[in-house]
Amino acid sequence: MSFDDAYAVVLAAEGGTSNDPDDAGGLTHAGITRVTATAAHARGLVSTDDPRKLTDAEIRKIYQVFYWDRVVFSGMAEEHSHILFDDAVNCGVGTAISHLQRALNRVVAAKISVDGIRGPATERAYHAAMTPQGHDYLADDHMIRSLSALLLCERVAHYMAICDGNASTPARKKKEEANRKFLRGWLTRLRLIVVPIQKGS
Repeated sequence: MSFDDAYAVVLAAEGGTSNDPDDAGGLTHAGITRVTATAAHARGLVSTDDPRKLTDAEIRKIYQVFYWDRVVFSGMAEEHSHILFDDAVNCGVGTAISHLQRALNRVVAAKISVDGIRGPATERAYHAAMTPQGHDYLADDHMIRSLSALLLCERVAHYMAICDGNASTPARKKKEEANRKFLRGWLTRLRLIVVPIQKGS
């Protein structure tokens, strides 16, 4: 699945403009928060720091530079690219990479640090998981689907953790309880991700 294919699915899941007081992202348009738009504007990637005024081309540019390029690397299976891209958009780049690292630690012998940083060790672990014992498992989707399942499980666990209300401080506990109203939508989003992947298989 190419960037444009994945982008179309993610953009459809993000919807239009919102400014929910319980959403940490605040003012958001097409999945782009004001903070992200401001960062993109500061880098000269877009013409405005107001997400509502971004052109379609500018929105696409932000998704590619801020999310796709930061989690997808050479040799990654297409469905993993799609899952991690959406994870980065919805949960943050560092969280998405942490999900990948934890998933890889379940299937590779040489454990890697779960630090949310996409470094050489993470990429090596990924390729080792996809080509164990020198056999090309990219020709056989068993390992691909297994890692996809682990990535989705990590995502569900993340959602549950930020909604359980067991935080150590009252402010975080209140935020976690407020997140519960988004849980059904987040889980529905995962289903919307999986269906295009299954159709493409």
